[in-house]
This record gives sequence, C-alpha cells and structure tokens, in this order.
Amino acid sequence: VEDALKDVDYFTWPVIVKPVDSAGSKGVTKVETPGELPNAIETALAVSISKNLIIEDFLEKEGFLP
Repeated sequence: VEDALKDVDYFTWPVIVKPVDSAGSKGVTKVETPGELPNAIETALAVSISKNLIIEDFLEKEGFLP
C-alpha cells in the first residue's frame, strides 16, 4: 500500500485499481481521487491470490460504434 501511495502524484485521475490475478471484475475499483486510493488498494489485495495489484489509467470510450 505504501509503495503505491508514493506514486500518487504520477497518476492521471481517475485510475483503475485491480488485482493481477483475480477472475472477472472481483476487486476492481474506479478511483476518482487520491483519498479513495487506500481503500481501493485494500479491496484489490483482499481478493488477490498473490497479493499483487496494478493501477492503470481509466480509459473512457468516446463515440459510437454500431
């Protein structure tokens, strides 16, 4: 948790926090602000078998594809 929080100034908000080894969307959280990050990290670690997570940019789809 501390390692991830050290990099908080490098993130472009919002971000997605997710465990690296969970099935489906278990433990995945969209985080809007740095204050929400610690809870999202704990959620991801709680369901991760290896206790590893990834934090990545949230990508929003633009436009319409039929």
